[in-house]
Amino acid sequence: MNWDRILTKRLEEFGRQGGIYVDVASENEVYDHIAEHYDETREVIPDSFFDFLVERGIVRRNHVVLDMGCGTGRNSYGFAIKYDIPVVGIDISFSMLQKYHQKLSAAGKEKNAILIKGSAFAVPMISGTADVCTCFALIHLISDYEKVIAEILRILKIDGKFIAGGMEIVPEDMEGNWIGNVWELYYDSLEKQGVVRPSHVGPKGKVFAEYLQNYFSKEILTDPCLRIPAKYSMRGFLFEVSNRTDSNLVSIDPDINHRAVTTLRARLKDIYGPDYEEMVCNFRSQMRINIFTRK
Repeated sequence: MNWDRILTKRLEEFGRQGGIYVDVASENEVYDHIAEHYDETREVIPDSFFDFLVERGIVRRNHVVLDMGCGTGRNSYGFAIKYDIPVVGIDISFSMLQKYHQKLSAAGKEKNAILIKGSAFAVPMISGTADVCTCFALIHLISDYEKVIAEILRILKIDGKFIAGGMEIVPEDMEGNWIGNVWELYYDSLEKQGVVRPSHVGPKGKVFAEYLQNYFSKEILTDPCLRIPAKYSMRGFLFEVSNRTDSNLVSIDPDINHRAVTTLRARLKDIYGPDYEEMVCNFRSQMRINIFTRK
């Protein structure tokens, strides 16, 4: 793959650390901290996901894939490793990119991807050079999400595919009635111990969907691989993960997390009564993947 034909500057113009090309120098301490165990604690993207997209012709062997906020590569590694499809992965966390590079190296497929430490607001790719953009669990973290969508639109070819993944609540009616309150109580418990509340500041469901309709048409596709169960249920979070003494499962100090969850469980019992544990058992989340076509 001649990367110079799709990038805004030549490879030798980037800084380089190991297999990672550096476009910006800023750090993301949260994701650098959890990179080592990130894949172990998140939902697993199965090979069937990549197979489905290739077999349907949504992603083809002659395509270029941009993975926006690629992290450890779980959303795009299958294209590069299994199908030899060129991937440009961009992420602000150097440690996450290192994990992705390790996967490519282990498979002998480093030449199929270029990994760039950079910003989703200014991706160093020439306009109209990507056939596909994957973007999972990123937009909800960004307040100025329109800038990220503008970059995706700039880089995608007309009729290019935007494959977006985000978490959804099952059953759906628990979001407004119960689960949102649980997270608020948990964050409150953390803040009392001096932990900054996570910045899940991006767009919400209906508003974001209406915004996307201005630029994309949605493909109505159903397949089990487009709904991926989360690694841990709320039950696991409250009753299992919180009891672990190592820091592999959370991005904050495990003792702080344990105290926060203990406080949360007591408050839930006060608010909802002893049946709150049954409510927890009924909750789960999953990654829902939607496919859009650029207009």
